[in-house]
Amino acid sequence: MSFSLKLFGGAALEGSQGPVSGPAVQRHRLALLALLAGTRSRSVGRERVMAFLWPERESDPARRLLNQSVHALRHELGADAILSVGEDLQLNPAIVRSDVAAFEEALGRGDNDAAVALYTGPFLDGFFLDDAPEFEQWAQTERDRLANARAKAIESLAERAERAGESARATEWWRARAAHDPYDTRVAIRLMQAMERAGNRAGALQHGGTHQRLLRDELGIERVPEVDELVARLRADGQAGPRADWHAREPDGEVPATSFREVASPAIPSRSPGAVDMAGGDASRSRTVLAAAAIVIVAALIAGGSLLGGPRRGTNEPTVQPASIDAIAQAVARELELRQRGDTSPRTPAHRTANIAAYELYLRGTDPTLTRSDSGVQRGLEYFRRAVALDSNYAAAWAGLARMTMRSSGNVPAVRRQTRDSAEALVRKSLALDDSVAEAHAILAVLRLRAYDFAGAERHFTRALALEPNHARNREWYAKFYLMEARPADALAEATRTLSLAPLSPTANAEYAHALLVNDRCAEALPRLESLKDVHPPLLRVGAITAACLMKLGRWNEALALIGSDNDPYSMALRGYSLARMGRADQARRIQDSLRTLWQLDSIGAYLLAFIPAGERNRTEAFRWIERSADDMSLGYFPGISLATAGPPLDELRDDPRMVRILDRLRNQNR
Repeated sequence: MSFSLKLFGGAALEGSQGPVSGPAVQRHRLALLALLAGTRSRSVGRERVMAFLWPERESDPARRLLNQSVHALRHELGADAILSVGEDLQLNPAIVRSDVAAFEEALGRGDNDAAVALYTGPFLDGFFLDDAPEFEQWAQTERDRLANARAKAIESLAERAERAGESARATEWWRARAAHDPYDTRVAIRLMQAMERAGNRAGALQHGGTHQRLLRDELGIERVPEVDELVARLRADGQAGPRADWHAREPDGEVPATSFREVASPAIPSRSPGAVDMAGGDASRSRTVLAAAAIVIVAALIAGGSLLGGPRRGTNEPTVQPASIDAIAQAVARELELRQRGDTSPRTPAHRTANIAAYELYLRGTDPTLTRSDSGVQRGLEYFRRAVALDSNYAAAWAGLARMTMRSSGNVPAVRRQTRDSAEALVRKSLALDDSVAEAHAILAVLRLRAYDFAGAERHFTRALALEPNHARNREWYAKFYLMEARPADALAEATRTLSLAPLSPTANAEYAHALLVNDRCAEALPRLESLKDVHPPLLRVGAITAACLMKLGRWNEALALIGSDNDPYSMALRGYSLARMGRADQARRIQDSLRTLWQLDSIGAYLLAFIPAGERNRTEAFRWIERSADDMSLGYFPGISLATAGPPLDELRDDPRMVRILDRLRNQNR
């Protein structure tokens, strides 16, 4: 019997009957197989394996664990699956064949097509071992090495396509190469040149602008002369505007708003005299006017030939673009509305699919009310699963699936870690398909934040906002990032910016109130929260933020009444904290005992057990639980709470040196 070890995009073992389960795929045993398959010498010393997989163990216990793992794998896969060569171990390729080995063999014989096809995602993506930093470091090194090898193979394929005169194919390869390293100006220029040869000057200009903005916003590089020169030549040579190949670049038929920018820009000022103020007045009447103006523009473009394709076969009569006139008019109307607001930032298409049913499911999944209940989250998961089943290359739908998976995590630490890993694998799938999906970068930023990787979170937030500066939900999440970073003033500034983009969004208003809370402006936050009480389904965070505000103002009875007698762990912890502050110690301690039982059953993280000691002003006990919560990754997880800037119950502890040390440790552990 033979087995297939899949290490690209995750870690899995498959046999002739399908995926292998049981003892052979326990995490340390999969890690052992990965070490044997991923080491280029194909032979690994036992001491090295022990140091990688069980660094915290003494030599004898570590050797016993290794022997048990080898024995279990040989039992499941065959006695000769792992060979002993002196003190070294070696994977038998006749029994266990790995995709990594096949990838490197393909590269060795110059078969770049096969190598790229084998690379289905980053090496060991989403797979990790607790308390094994040496293994994690090795995996990251291999991940980078293999990704770079794939990038070189893709570049070779792009150059081969160019030599063969296959401009469209070359463009796709250069696009994939640029996704690997979006900061590489040499690659950006090659992609732009390939787009030009394929007849897509507008796309080349757009990519040039995106690349310049990325370098400016993330690296502080203002201009790259080579890109400027190419952009100037493209504009001079082609007067890039709407072309008959729009539908080839937007397979769902929706014309990107940036294309209309090229056509309509001279005639549409950012703020023309007498323009309707979109921030007030009759918004529906304004949109009607804009839609009518859009139809006039589209009609003028058709009359002038700008939206005409080539002649119909056998005639001299030109054809209209396959994209529907209604969709074009809507895109123009959106552009007009944004320009009336003075918004001239670039647009990123919200979706890229040719499948109408998949797009419909994607739209259903993006309903913001779905995330307000567990049943809604399950419906959202189903919508996105069906969307990617219909179109497995639908990057935005994969991002939506990641977002819903992230939301389904619950309170149990083990489940929360598992769903975080699952969500990260899904969002990385989205980015592998299309690195320009802003929401995917924002979701990955949130996931990195939950892992206390603050630098990684900020990097992906920066990328998301560079791609789509006016995406309100992404900016809401960025405000949360500032709260986790203990930067309340920045959080309030970001929440204010979000509110200006989406003044009627319930979540934007809730996040603004949260930012007011942590800036000690509860008197302003409470009316804002009151305006959200009739929102249905209700926002879960509103009650938590309101209760924290009431506590901060010393209105304990009102806070206790608002929390009520709900028996979810978070409500219990808040109620216990309030009772402790009100001097009702016996009742508070009974709740603490109940929470401790839940913690012992691994049903909640340690974070909630810090609330009641904090209410009792027992800092020693509170910090004992906070230290544990930093380790089980429950610190700062719950709605209305964000590490040291949460407001009650933990804001009394924010200036304590122990809290400062904990936060510094969390910030530094992923650098």
